Amino acid sequence: MRKILLIGPRFDPQHAGFVRAAAIAERASAAVELLDVVYDPHLEGYLGEEIYRSLRERLVAGREARAKEQAAALAARGIPATAKAVWSETLHLAVARAAAAEDVDLVVLEPEDRDRGLSHAEWTVVSTCPAPVLVARGGPHSCYTSVIAAVDPDRAHDKPASLDARIVEHAREFRDLFGVKIEILHCVPPLAPLVREMIAESALRDAESAMRAECSAALHALARDAGLPADAVSVVEGRPADVLDERSSRDEASLVVLGTVSRAPIARLLIGSTAARVLRGRGGDVLVVKPPGFGFAPDENA
Repeated sequence: MRKILLIGPRFDPQHAGFVRAAAIAERASAAVELLDVVYDPHLEGYLGEEIYRSLRERLVAGREARAKEQAAALAARGIPATAKAVWSETLHLAVARAAAAEDVDLVVLEPEDRDRGLSHAEWTVVSTCPAPVLVARGGPHSCYTSVIAAVDPDRAHDKPASLDARIVEHAREFRDLFGVKIEILHCVPPLAPLVREMIAESALRDAESAMRAECSAALHALARDAGLPADAVSVVEGRPADVLDERSSRDEASLVVLGTVSRAPIARLLIGSTAARVLRGRGGDVLVVKPPGFGFAPDENA
C-alpha cells in the first residue's frame, strides 16, 4: 500500500477517518492525500459569473488551507501527506478521478452522520470508486482487533471467483499491518425454513451437510492460496448480513472486508444487498473491495 486518499471535510485528529488513515499509513509506510470536495449550490449562477467564480475560488482556497494544516500535522509525525480541495457538485466523480489520477490504493471515508448511516453521495462513492473504500464507522481507535474476510464461493449475484481472492488478499494485508487474527467467513443460509415441508428430514440434513462441505473445501483452498492457516476458515449458518453485522458489532475495532461487483447506480446495486445491510448496521469498519478490472468512466452519470 503506497497511497491513501482521505475524504474530507472532517480532517480532525479526533475523528475515526483521520485516525484510521494515519494509523494505516504509519504501519504501511504509505503517503496520505487529503481531499476536500467542496460544493454550494448558492454559488452557482449565470448572472454575474465573475462574482460567483471569485466566491467559489475563495471558498475552495479556505478549505484547502485547512486541509493543508492537517497534512502538515501528519508530516510532522513522519507521514508523507499532501492536501487539496476541489469544486465539484458530484462527490463520487471527484473521488474516483482523484483515486485514478493519483494511483490510490485505499480510500478512507467517514460517514458525515454515523447515526443516520451513509448519505446518498457516500453510498455512490462506495459503489463506484475503483479503489477499495474503507468506511470508518467505529470510534477513533488506531488499531484493529480482528479482520473478517466475507467471501462467497457460491458465486451469488454473478460475483467472479477472482473477487473472493481479492477480498482475502486485502484482509490479509490488514492482518499483517495490525498483527491481528483473520477469519475467512462464509454464511450458509438455513434450508429448513424453505424446504422442510417439501423433502424428508434426512434428505434435508444430507443437503445441508453437502453444502457446508463444498463451501468449506472452497474456503480452505482460498486460505491455502493466500498462505493462511486452515483454522482461519469459518462456515456458519445464517443470513450473511445478519451474521456479519453481529460479528462486527461485538467489537467496533473489528474490520469486515467484503466485495461488490458493479458500477450501476446505487439504488440498483447495493440496496437490499449484503453490503448495504452491513453498512447500515452499527458495527465496526467495512472495507468494500471491487473485482479485478473494475474501471472508472469519467462521463458516467451513475
